[in-house]
Amino acid sequence: MTRRVWLCAVILLLSGCGFQLRHDPEWPEAWQTVRIQTPDPLSQLRLDLEQRLRKRLASDDSPDAVVIECSEEQLQREVLSVDDRARVSEYLLRYAVSFEVRRGDEILLPTQRIVLQRDYRFDELQALGAAQEEALITTELRREMVRRILRQLAASGSEI
Repeated sequence: MTRRVWLCAVILLLSGCGFQLRHDPEWPEAWQTVRIQTPDPLSQLRLDLEQRLRKRLASDDSPDAVVIECSEEQLQREVLSVDDRARVSEYLLRYAVSFEVRRGDEILLPTQRIVLQRDYRFDELQALGAAQEEALITTELRREMVRRILRQLAASGSEI
């Protein structure tokens, strides 16, 4: 009986504070069809964006489609710290993307640049695990970048 009371209290507190699960942002009505352009047509960022926008993707010859053009995509790894033996102990991964949104010759959203970064510890005794960790962090950075781009587009589309 006590557990049920506590469970009800927690549910009421969560609902009263405005807590909501995160969902995809609302997409502007005017941007019904979208085309994505990247320097590399096989870019993982492009593939991830296309997957998230698959219901809105336009064919390449659609004249009224909104074009999301990613002009820059950079992934850099920098040494963050070294240990007392002058060996790398931490790395910093920095992922940057520049993009703009246009329809024909009209620029709907001027060039935006989003930079994400994560650091991780490097253990030379676990080199294989460190490579897998770096690949996992890179994948998560790319997913977060897609979410940020979509939120930025949704916010700017409501202002247009």
